[in-house]
Amino acid sequence: MRLVKNPDQNKKSTTLEIDGDYEINSKGRLALSNPACPIHGTKYITENGWTSNILETITGDKAKIIRQMHICSECRTVFLPSLEYLKIPYGRITKDGQRYLLELTIEDGSSLRKAKRRLKNTFGLEIDISRLWYLIQATGIKSNEKTKELTDSGIKFSRIVCYDEKILRKTVKNVVKMSVLDVIYGYAIKEDVKKNKKSKTIGSFLIDALEDKPILAIVTDCDPKYPDIVKNNFPDVQHQLCVGHFNDIVDDDIRIAAGLNYGKKKELPTKYQKLKGEIYYILSSKSRIIADKKLYSLMECELGKDEAIDKLIMKTKAYFPHLTHFMDDVRIPKTNNKLESWYSTMEANYNNNRRFKSIEGANNYSSCQTIFRNFYEIKEGAYINSSPYSRAGLDHLIFRRYTLKTNLFFKH
Repeated sequence: MRLVKNPDQNKKSTTLEIDGDYEINSKGRLALSNPACPIHGTKYITENGWTSNILETITGDKAKIIRQMHICSECRTVFLPSLEYLKIPYGRITKDGQRYLLELTIEDGSSLRKAKRRLKNTFGLEIDISRLWYLIQATGIKSNEKTKELTDSGIKFSRIVCYDEKILRKTVKNVVKMSVLDVIYGYAIKEDVKKNKKSKTIGSFLIDALEDKPILAIVTDCDPKYPDIVKNNFPDVQHQLCVGHFNDIVDDDIRIAAGLNYGKKKELPTKYQKLKGEIYYILSSKSRIIADKKLYSLMECELGKDEAIDKLIMKTKAYFPHLTHFMDDVRIPKTNNKLESWYSTMEANYNNNRRFKSIEGANNYSSCQTIFRNFYEIKEGAYINSSPYSRAGLDHLIFRRYTLKTNLFFKH
């Protein structure tokens, strides 16, 4: 038998770094989920060893990562997951969808050992535990600086803003995350974490966030403390109420009127189902005039028959002119509930009720969340133009060039 030497056997291999969907394989290595040769596809792809790299973040921290190598046995091309997006602490690492390195780190900020272990198990990254908290702190500062630079660079402003707040759990006492969001374009103008949410605190936060901005309207939840806060600090600005939040109030009040508890999911009696439909019918009107006619028609039919129903109808009468649906007879598409639900679908780890060991950790988590929400390009296809950055009419290509410049600047 005569052995014939393959002429390509000694051919020098070419290495390609690819940005795609990554996974952590059974050996704990960062690997491409579905590597494919641009010439031969997936037919000749096999695993082929590994390589170790040390990454230096913009904060100066060093992290070790093990990458799985794949090779096309036909053309000897080696494929590796690209590290381009891992070099900034708030960069993307994908595993079964969108996952974010810093989001995951800060998520477990109360337990650095758990965070270290999770980074290793999820992403194959190793970082010194003594440097992990510093990484979180330093990145929060960088995120704040970069957010300010980008928001000062000409992002569109609709003049209609939404104030929202969420409780973040702390080991000793809860803190509140305050947000001011652009209602039309959906980006965060400012987010901050405070030890309390007194009227004075909320007022000073709004003044600081909206200083020198031409505001037409401020949208809030239907909380009785907000009208005075807006009136005292922004006397010439319209105060509008989130229609989604009011819908939740209507749901609860109807269950009470029907004698049902909040937690029980028993179906409403027919009488109350009809009332719920009538109120939603009012709130879905295309203009305030149409809603007004529907409301008074309901009052003629139902008022005076049931005290609980009377209260609900009068509450609807008092609230509906101030709901965002009826602002100058223009329906505002995105308010608190809508924005929050969008973030929860765009962020794999989105959960406001995280526990933090310090207010600084909660604040830095908020800062890094802001920079992702505003300026990260969501994968097109699943969410076309869903990034607030895209919705504000800004070009992601320009942002990428800007990112490269700022990363080089931070490294030096």
